[in-house]
Amino acid sequence: FRGGLTPLNVEEFASEYAGIRTALIQSAFRYDYPKKEVINGIKKLDTLLPKKKAGIIPVLEQAELTQMIKVFEGFYKPTIEKLAPLINQVVDHFPKRRERVQHTGLFGYSRGVGKVKLPRAIGFTGALYSLGMPPELISTGRALKLLKNLKLLEEYYINLRKDLLRAGGFVNRELIKKLAKLNPAASDYLEDLEAVEEYLGEQLGPKTEQEIAHQKISNSIFKRLNSGKSLEKLITRQAILRRSLG
Repeated sequence: FRGGLTPLNVEEFASEYAGIRTALIQSAFRYDYPKKEVINGIKKLDTLLPKKKAGIIPVLEQAELTQMIKVFEGFYKPTIEKLAPLINQVVDHFPKRRERVQHTGLFGYSRGVGKVKLPRAIGFTGALYSLGMPPELISTGRALKLLKNLKLLEEYYINLRKDLLRAGGFVNRELIKKLAKLNPAASDYLEDLEAVEEYLGEQLGPKTEQEIAHQKISNSIFKRLNSGKSLEKLITRQAILRRSLG
């Protein structure tokens, strides 16, 4: 926007672009929920979005939030680098069928963190969920313990607690402890898990029938991981239970 936003032109930008409202619809919502629910959800967005005003983050708060991101990033990168071999091992068993036209390979281009290569988001996320390690928790606990202005974070990430609680239902604590004996990054994950639980004020883990079933399958995946047998059916069953592959 005209050379970038500054404290002087941000109000002008807000006024000129106040009519822009964006909603991102994940493919899981399109494919893994009842069609009637999806149609009603889209209709609700069509009704509510025009009534909302675009929010503008003050420049000083933008700067503080940017510094918060760096705190999370500082824990995230080294943990992911250490988890990469395990993630890629699980991804090799992922279902290869996708509706959309793809690039070359199962997940198209790869993503890199530091010196390691990782699959795209679906494979990355799904592999961690398959082992009872929801990726939403990676670095989150350790970073939250260091942040001094949690109110500011919660103001702009309004579903933070809700998202952590939902992801936490797929945590397999005992399996993570087993993985910690094989990979130091799993120990980092346990530290994040405990810190997130302290932040939320409750213990995470499976509570619903679907979450309990998901945990049992993650145990089976771990037991068969080095057996040479395909894990595709187990991974697919888990995806159905949580209503998304990744």
